[in-house]
Amino acid sequence: MNPTPDDLATPTECLIDGKHSPRNPSVLRRNRRRRMTLAALPAVAIAATACQPRLGTFLPTTVNATYNYSVCDIVREAQALGVTIQRVQQVADTPNGLNPLVATLHDAGIDTHLTFKANVGIPRTLLPDDPNIPGDENAAAGTTSTEYRRGLSQRLDEYRALTGSPAPLIAIENEANHGQFYDGTAADYLTELAIAVEVAHGQGVKVTDSGIATKAVKLLAWNHIRSTQGKTAADAYARTTFRSAADNNDLPIRDQLLAISATEPDPHSRLGNAVLRQNWQDADQMLAAYGNGGGQIPIDYVNFHWYVPDEPNTSGYSDKQSLLDTISALESITGLQAVTNEIGQHGSDLEAVTNTLDVVVREKPLPYVMWFDADGSPAKGLFNPLTPGDLRPTGQAFRSYVTPNAYPPSSCDN
Repeated sequence: MNPTPDDLATPTECLIDGKHSPRNPSVLRRNRRRRMTLAALPAVAIAATACQPRLGTFLPTTVNATYNYSVCDIVREAQALGVTIQRVQQVADTPNGLNPLVATLHDAGIDTHLTFKANVGIPRTLLPDDPNIPGDENAAAGTTSTEYRRGLSQRLDEYRALTGSPAPLIAIENEANHGQFYDGTAADYLTELAIAVEVAHGQGVKVTDSGIATKAVKLLAWNHIRSTQGKTAADAYARTTFRSAADNNDLPIRDQLLAISATEPDPHSRLGNAVLRQNWQDADQMLAAYGNGGGQIPIDYVNFHWYVPDEPNTSGYSDKQSLLDTISALESITGLQAVTNEIGQHGSDLEAVTNTLDVVVREKPLPYVMWFDADGSPAKGLFNPLTPGDLRPTGQAFRSYVTPNAYPPSSCDN
C-alpha cells in the first residue's frame, strides 16, 4: 500500500529485532509550509529510510565557555554528517517559545529531539503555593507544577504548529541523577517526569527520561551483572568500563568494585566517592520508578549516556560487549527499550566510533541515538571545532552509518 500525505506527516514506527523503532521521516514528511506533494518525493527514499534507528547528533551552542556555535553552524555540521535529527535544549516555561534553533533546523529538513529543563530561575517569592519543581542546572529557584504543565504543553503545541507533526521524542531534564545538572532530589525529578508524561502522551508525543549519567549507568549495570551472572562476569565488566587512567575516578571505582563480594547486600556503601555513591543511589531509585507496572511512570524508553574512554584495553573484555551488557541490564531492570540521547568518545580513535555504532545501529539497534558532537571536557567531537562541517576522520566514519539524506534549500545555505 502506498503511503498517503497524511501518513507521512507524522513519524511512524517499524520493527527492529521484534521491537518498535521510529521510522526516519525527515525526507518523506510533508512539509506543509512548502506544500510539498507526495508525487515530488523520490520513490527510493521510502525504502531507504523505512526501518532504521534515528541516528542524530547533539552540538550545544556553547561548549565549556570555549566554543560558541550559531544556529547555522549546527545545521551545517548536522548536514555534513547526514543526520535528520538534532538534540536541542528547551526551557519549558519560557515566555519566548521554542528555541529558535528548532525553526532553523526544520527549515533545513532536520527534526528536533527536545530536551526540556524545568525553568529559567524565577524568584521563589513570586511563585504560587502549589508544589514546586526544583529545576535543573542549579537554577536559583523552582517553577510550579502548574507553570511547568502549561509551558510544556505550549512548547509541544508550538512544535506541532511549526512542523505539522508532533515532536518525535522528548526527554525531561539532563542527567537528573547528577547534581551538576539537576539540583532536586530523585523524588523531585520523578514528580516532574510524571507530569511531563501525562502532558506529552495527551498530545501523542513519546517521552524518555533525563538519561542516567555515564558512571552511574555503568555502576547500575555492574550491579545487575553481579546479581544475575555472578562476580566473575561483573569483574570483567568493571575492568573494561572503569579503566581510564585519565579519569581520576575510574581506577579507584574499578578497584573498589573488584573487592565487593558476590553476596554483598549494600554495594553502594563500598564506593568511596560520596557524590558518585549518591548519583548511583538516585539512579537506582529512578529506574525502579520507570515502567508500566502499578504506580510506575510509563515513559516510552529508558535513556542512558555513554562515553568511550579511547584508551587501550587489555582486559580481554571488549567495549562492544560492555555496551551490549549495559543496554541489556537497563532493559531488564525496567522492561523498556533503551535509547541514548548522549553518546560519544573522549578521544579521536576511529574504532571508538565504529565499535560503538556497530552496537547501537547494527547489532542492537536503538530507536534513537544522539552522538555528542563537540570538543568538551573530555569529550571530542566529529569535526574541527573551529569549522563546523569540516569532518575529522571520526566524522567520516560516523557518516558511513547514516542513510544518505537530501536536504531542502534553507536560510543557512551559502
